[in-house]
Amino acid sequence: MRTDRWFVLFILVLCWGLPCQERVDRGFSNVRTVLFREMDLEKDCWERSDVALLLARRLMQELVPTRIPVDAVRMCEYFELAERTVREVPAHSAARRLLYAAFADTVGGYLKTYGLSLAKEAYYEGKIDYRQMKRLYDLESRLKESLGTDGKGWGDPVSLSRFARKAKPLELSVADVEDPCQALITQEFRAPTGFSGDASREDFHWIPSDLKIPLPFLDDDDKPRAMAVPLKRRSLYSLSSSASADVLIRYYTTSVLCLDNKAKDFLRPSQESRERTFPTQCFQGKCYNPIKTFQVQFYRWIITKHRLGSQSYRLET
Repeated sequence: MRTDRWFVLFILVLCWGLPCQERVDRGFSNVRTVLFREMDLEKDCWERSDVALLLARRLMQELVPTRIPVDAVRMCEYFELAERTVREVPAHSAARRLLYAAFADTVGGYLKTYGLSLAKEAYYEGKIDYRQMKRLYDLESRLKESLGTDGKGWGDPVSLSRFARKAKPLELSVADVEDPCQALITQEFRAPTGFSGDASREDFHWIPSDLKIPLPFLDDDDKPRAMAVPLKRRSLYSLSSSASADVLIRYYTTSVLCLDNKAKDFLRPSQESRERTFPTQCFQGKCYNPIKTFQVQFYRWIITKHRLGSQSYRLET
């Protein structure tokens, strides 16, 4: 393939681009390098090959987004297309070795610093599936292997908390389950002490403590490898298996729908229409919102289990 054709393909990759959110500071794309060291700044004389590599690295820097990608699937496809484009250069040419080294350093650094963090967030939100997530990990592994590096020279994984992101509402649905509570391992409903069967539903519905949905449980908080969830069909999952890809989302949606159904069992039609989203249950003057209570408890569990998204988490075939 002629070099000019490669540059046409390269420009097409740049033009295709990625859908992103609002622009952030330019430092967002600074992923550092494993090709050069700080001591190289002290060199009085550079070889022509080093200058060519530096220029190629600068060119490849234009590949990485300067904004936050909004579509992790598109990001994966984008980098795979860019890799295929670079591989179109004849395999035994010096240009191929130089360009691929610059590409691997740039994209590998971006994946470690930003890309995989963004993809992990999308993965746990259910926006990217196991197969696509594994493709990103495989790409990172290929890039590291081609450079003979462990990636320590690249930037550390960034915390996404400093970037404001728009989250889409989660659609709650449980397939093939008429009663979501039947899919969960829960404690049977028990009326609290002092409740009389003659009491009206207006005075008493039910309180959260009477329908206990256990939170998930990790085998180890520091280096988790397995997780137990209160789902009847299957309760134990390996975190490196594709079977665990959406288990937290299934657990959450099933739990919320179960709580919602149980709440409506104790609501009159007028109350149901007025409190359809988050019905409140009251007993002896004390009111509770079971769905919000569950959401708060689940949220606290998630933010304390930060290791679920750590570098130690790896996907397996």
